[in-house]
Amino acid sequence: MLCESVIDEPRPLGHRVLYRCETNVPFAYVRGNALFRYRDHALWAHVSDGELRSARSGEPLAYQRGNIFYDAITKEPLYYEGA
Repeated sequence: MLCESVIDEPRPLGHRVLYRCETNVPFAYVRGNALFRYRDHALWAHVSDGELRSARSGEPLAYQRGNIFYDAITKEPLYYEGA
């Protein structure tokens, strides 16, 4: 299951959230196509043409299918987008 319990994590109002698939814990919040880490609110990545790319290097981290992001190499689900 993607998210079996309600997570009481503060987040900026009105933004979508990226959760880790393994833990169902919020990892980043989304503003437009940019993703910011919860722990330090730093720009972490951006979504472009269905790919999650590193903000630093531009290298692909994962690809998106629906609301799930899969590892670019292993094809394992890494993150999912929720409200």
